[in-house]
Amino acid sequence: MINNFIAWPSRLTRTLLLPLLLAACSVGEDTARDRGAGAAPDGAATSGNPLETLAQSHAKRAGISVGEARQAAARQLGIPVADLRNYQNQPEVTLVGTQGIGDNARTAAALLDKGMLQSGQSLLRVGSDVADESPRLVSLNFKNATNYEFYLDSTDGTVNAAGQLRWDPVYGGLVKGNPRTLDNARICHESVNGFNYTGREDYLRTRGNPARIEISGSNKLSSLLQGRGVAVGPTPKVALFEFTFKEQDISNRSMADFVRELQANEHEFGSVVHSLFTLNPKALGASTFPPGSRFYVHWQTHFAKAGGAQTMTGFQGTFDCKSENDLDKPRDTLGAFMQPVRVRHSINATAWNAMKSALNIP
Repeated sequence: MINNFIAWPSRLTRTLLLPLLLAACSVGEDTARDRGAGAAPDGAATSGNPLETLAQSHAKRAGISVGEARQAAARQLGIPVADLRNYQNQPEVTLVGTQGIGDNARTAAALLDKGMLQSGQSLLRVGSDVADESPRLVSLNFKNATNYEFYLDSTDGTVNAAGQLRWDPVYGGLVKGNPRTLDNARICHESVNGFNYTGREDYLRTRGNPARIEISGSNKLSSLLQGRGVAVGPTPKVALFEFTFKEQDISNRSMADFVRELQANEHEFGSVVHSLFTLNPKALGASTFPPGSRFYVHWQTHFAKAGGAQTMTGFQGTFDCKSENDLDKPRDTLGAFMQPVRVRHSINATAWNAMKSALNIP
């Protein structure tokens, strides 16, 4: 297993030396789309303005005017409507390290452009036009039926006035047959400009794809980190953008084969926030996923101060794990430290419930 506390400087060096695809998001306006012409065919990538493509796609799917679609898309991304067409007037996102990443249209456009190069337009969604909001497994560390832990992102489905859902990572498991609590959890944190990020916080997320995520400095893990000796000051909320660029039907697939494949190719699309599976695939036996099982791959930008951007002045970043636990170290825990773009994996509730049964998890 990789010791992330030791390995992170090499990751940081690679990050500072490698300008990523997102930096190339300097696409120009497409006048045909600005006049309200139809979006590119479903599944096709676009060489035009990615934010306008999102609005055009929504107009086509929802049967509404382009103007209405622009309003909805801008609300989803938390940006002014005018910025959908004029985002290039904002400072360029260099994405060398995390400097320059902002809570703005330019960063959203960069991520969306990168995502559509991978997946085309087929997964673009705005507002309530979403495919699946069921609970999703984002991490499982399984030793045996009496020693394991998992994190499950879930929402009660209540949409607030800003069009956001609150997602709350539920922690569960057993330690020597007794219920685990967060006091038993191995939690690492990344501190950047005073904000402590674990990837386990509760968060607000707009509906649709791509989405904007907000995390408050006073989240449910703040007091836990403070109790472990982490300085937790009055920090502002931060924001990031997420794009789900892969949705894979894993129905009827061997669970063991799927886990082996994911473990072997965990970094196929970049550095992951947390390993999805830390377990021996043999524990799953001959079990298969039932119909309706889905696997998702998401790209997330590094967070920035909500309404602001990362700057060179005073930029600081540290990474630490204040405690370990009895389970094997995951291959990656915040392995995406200081990366401009991070990868998150998840499986839906249908797949997770079947996996629980295969592992004798109640």
